[in-house]
Amino acid sequence: MLRRDFIKLIDCFLGMTDMSPTMLGTLALEDPSFVLKLRRGREPREATQQKVIDFMRSYAAAHEIDFDVEGRSNA
Repeated sequence: MLRRDFIKLIDCFLGMTDMSPTMLGTLALEDPSFVLKLRRGREPREATQQKVIDFMRSYAAAHEIDFDVEGRSNA
């Protein structure tokens, strides 16, 4: 996935959950500055992207949030 698309996916998730970028980085990767670094140009490895995506899917399912991997609501 392209970095810009990954950032859009993260931003959508953050908007749907009201989670802060710092909290997402901490919970998904134990790296509170991950999203900030990503926005500043960091190129994440595919495995890192997948770990974040897996976390977002799991979090959304556990909190009954209608979120898919494309970053769109299924409503």
